Amino acid sequence: MPQTNQQQTHGKPHQINIYVVDRESSITSKGLHKRCIVFKAGNAIEVRVDNVAGDEDLPWPTLDQVKAMANHPDHRMHGRGVKLQHLETHEPEHQSTTPGFLGSRWYIFGMTH
Repeated sequence: MPQTNQQQTHGKPHQINIYVVDRESSITSKGLHKRCIVFKAGNAIEVRVDNVAGDEDLPWPTLDQVKAMANHPDHRMHGRGVKLQHLETHEPEHQSTTPGFLGSRWYIFGMTH
């Protein structure tokens, strides 16, 4: 009987994808920079950039790279005609204590037509 995603081992610590490690995934930018995770929060798009163990050598993405990841077809949380306008960037004072998680940076975009 085939295993479900929940039954399979993760493969590599601190990775989001089960089958493809972040550095090899177009969704996480193929190791060009630290991984970006896109969220929709009301009328805004938020992107969390993670610094995780094993990826310390990757640079933080530029604002244009973060916006490109928010517009990636697999991440898109907004309509095709919607433009993203950068509103703010911040690093939380209190970072997660999850093992392997070294910190994050948040980018917030407003949506305009």
